[in-house]
Amino acid sequence: RMNPQIGISVSTLIRPDRQEGPPFALPALYSEAIVSAGGVPWMLPSVDPQLVHPYLARIDGLLL
Repeated sequence: RMNPQIGISVSTLIRPDRQEGPPFALPALYSEAIVSAGGVPWMLPSVDPQLVHPYLARIDGLLL
């Protein structure tokens, strides 16, 4: 059996000095805990709600 794929919602950092767009952030402990439990973490960016379903179809669980 394949390891469970767990999506983690990431935060968008607001930094007015960045011109290429805001970066995303995720506490490292979240992904480390998923790996320790035998899962595979997926970072999920903030996207248009219409685009959420393809992400959800590929993961087994979601950490908000």
